[in-house]
Amino acid sequence: MPSRAAADPRAYSRHEPEKGLWHKILRENLLSLLEEAKDPDDPESGIPTFVERELTDVLSCGVLTAGLLRLRCPDCKHERLVAFSCAARAACPSCGARRMAETAAHLVDRVLPDVALRRRGRDGPSPFGSGRPPHRTERAALPHSAPTSGSGVEAL
Repeated sequence: MPSRAAADPRAYSRHEPEKGLWHKILRENLLSLLEEAKDPDDPESGIPTFVERELTDVLSCGVLTAGLLRLRCPDCKHERLVAFSCAARAACPSCGARRMAETAAHLVDRVLPDVALRRRGRDGPSPFGSGRPPHRTERAALPHSAPTSGSGVEAL
C-alpha cells in the first residue's frame, strides 16, 4: 500500500536539516572554531556569546530528538511529529527563509496599499527618466527655457 505522502504530493514531509551540508559543517567544526577563537591570555576574546548561542541552536533546529510536538487529528487519528525550530534568523537557512516569508506576507497584507504595484529596477523603466541627458533629437521636443545662471542646464 502506498504511503500517504506518495498518494498526496501536497503532504507534509519533514525537511531533515541534520542531513544538510550546513548542519554537517557546523556539527563537525563548531567546537574547534569556538576553541580556536579564544585567546588563553584574554578571557574576553573569542566569538561573542550571542553568536555562539545562535550557532549552537542551529544544531538542534528541526531535529526531533531536541524537542517536538505530537499533533493528532481528532477525526482520523492521524499523527504527525513536528520538531521545534531554533528561530536563529541569521545562521539557520530554514528559520531565515521562514522569517523572510512572514515579513513578505506582512508587507503584502498590512503595509503596502491594495493597488497594482510594479517592481522597478535598473533594467526596467524608471519614473525619473533614463538617468542620461536627452539626445539632441529628444531635446528638440522638450519645452525650452533659459539656462539657469550659467549652469548650462536647461530647466524643463
